[in-house]
Amino acid sequence: MFKQSSQTFWLLIAALTVIPYAKNRDTLTIVASGETHAMLLPCDCPVEPGGGLAKRAHAIKLMNRDAMLLIDAGGFSGGGLYDSYTEGRAMDSLRTLATVHAMAAMHYDAAAIGDDDLQYGGRWLAETSKKAGLPLVSANCLFKDSAFIGAPFIVVTKRHRRFAITGLTTQEKLYPFRDSFEVLPPFGALKKIWPDMMKKADFQIILSHLGEEMSRVIADSFPECDIIVNGHRKQSTQPTFNQGRTLIMQFGFSGKNLSQASFLLDKSSLGLFKSGWIPITPDIPDDPPVLNLITVTAADTGA
Repeated sequence: MFKQSSQTFWLLIAALTVIPYAKNRDTLTIVASGETHAMLLPCDCPVEPGGGLAKRAHAIKLMNRDAMLLIDAGGFSGGGLYDSYTEGRAMDSLRTLATVHAMAAMHYDAAAIGDDDLQYGGRWLAETSKKAGLPLVSANCLFKDSAFIGAPFIVVTKRHRRFAITGLTTQEKLYPFRDSFEVLPPFGALKKIWPDMMKKADFQIILSHLGEEMSRVIADSFPECDIIVNGHRKQSTQPTFNQGRTLIMQFGFSGKNLSQASFLLDKSSLGLFKSGWIPITPDIPDDPPVLNLITVTAADTGA
């Protein structure tokens, strides 16, 4: 009896010690998506229903946006091999346009360029995203004049810390290119910008649209990297796992689950204290502005 009470006492003391310690320190939550494939509305499928951009927007609004990095590892466009709800090129491009505007309305901090995101043309993607206000990143997607389709990397400041975020695009050519751009070898492209990323930021994040296997190789090759978000082809069903000192975050297919990881912030380290899935379930209310965005059909996308 005494032993059990003693254990309870020390567990209570530990809880009272740890909880204020976490509350009195800066914290940051990273929320990541990937491979959404323009899933505008929730899936009404009998197994694992859910998803939908308006419900995702509502879930995100419930969180502390000032203490959050919201990022996407690519594959947000409709159409192609991985899209179970394709409606043909014209409608898929409209769904993609709606997705880009919805992600911009959610204030995504960065989105990587996936192979399927290039299917309507690099210039269309660059112009559409710029007009909507969605920051695209890719270290290895360039036009033939050497201009980047997105940015090679961006620096985002949260909680007085600087986060350098880049993207890597797979060289798998699943779609015919409609304009003059190229996808360079990702490792060589990353190596060129890595010293600048290290110099300009406290922490480094790679949005890897290369697949889990290659994301693990990147973690081993760039061990200074703090976070890698895998947004293409996965084997693991976990929301997060470690490869060396690097935390790898995963995606929930079709936007049915977001990956989250919460950290205690020091000047030079991220202390993970919580991670898991954020389920986007059918019972979550819709965010009215985003719902309006995805239900208004554009007259001409230019795609």
